[in-house]
Amino acid sequence: MNIYKGLLRTIWQKIKFEQKKEWDKIAISFLEECDFIVDVGCGEGRFISQDPFKILGIECNNKSLKKCKEQGYNVIKSDIRALPFQGK
Repeated sequence: MNIYKGLLRTIWQKIKFEQKKEWDKIAISFLEECDFIVDVGCGEGRFISQDPFKILGIECNNKSLKKCKEQGYNVIKSDIRALPFQGK
């Protein structure tokens, strides 16, 4: 029984379709010419994973922030109502 569960899990990992990740790939393709991208409300970093060196995440949820940092993403703890940037 355990052999079958492992086999089914392996097959599922190869064939599953993650629609949100596919949308992220499309979105990043529109931003290819940008040198720097800010993902406000980045959550656990799904979009950041598309180009971690170009994308800065902003998140106020401590649990999500921790997960991003564990993955090595560049994230700042902040609230959208008080972004840590100065206007020109």
